[in-house]
Amino acid sequence: MAYPLIIFGAGASYDFSHIGKAGDVAPLTKNLADEKFHHTDLIGKYEGVGSLLSDIIHQVKNGKNFEDVLSDKSNRAQGSTQLLANLSALYFYLETLFERISTPNDLNRRIHLANNYHIILDRIHEHAEGKALVATFNYDTLFENSLPRGSAPNSMQDYISGGIKIIKLHGSHDWSYVQPVSTEDLQYAKDGFEL
Repeated sequence: MAYPLIIFGAGASYDFSHIGKAGDVAPLTKNLADEKFHHTDLIGKYEGVGSLLSDIIHQVKNGKNFEDVLSDKSNRAQGSTQLLANLSALYFYLETLFERISTPNDLNRRIHLANNYHIILDRIHEHAEGKALVATFNYDTLFENSLPRGSAPNSMQDYISGGIKIIKLHGSHDWSYVQPVSTEDLQYAKDGFEL
C-alpha cells in the first residue's frame, strides 16, 4: 500500500480542536497581529520586540501581509544594527510563543487531549495501516504532540523513521541551527575572550 500524503497548510493548527474556541489555540500568521496572541511577559523578555511588533501590527492592520512586512524589515536590517537586533529578538519571541502554544498546560490540556489531529491519526491507522507522509508548514509541534505516547520525534531522524513520516517545510520552534565556528574562534572562547 502506498503512503497517503497529508498536507497541513500554515495555520492548520488554528482549527486544532473542536472543543471550545479553537481560534484561541494557535494563530494563523496574519493573526500574530491580534491582541490575544500578544504575551506581554514574552514581549518584556525580549528587548526590542515591543517597538518592532507595534510597527508590524500597524502595517498588518492597514492591510499588509505579516510575512511581507517581516521580509521587508529583514531586507532593510542589513543597514541597521538596531533593526537587526530587534528582528533577532522577534525571532526568539516567536520561537517561545510557538513553544508555549505547543506545550500542554493547565489552560489548554483539554484541547491537547481531544483535537482534530487525533481524528486524522485515527484515519491513518484505520485506512493506511498507520503509515503516512505528513508535510506541514506549521512552526508549532501540535501535531507531533498528538502522536501516541512515545512516538513524538526526539531527534531529526525520528521525523522520517516509523510509520508516520513528518516533513516540516518551514522548520519548527524547537529546531535550531548551530553555526560551525573556526578553531581560531574556539581558541578565543577558551581563552575567555568574547567572540
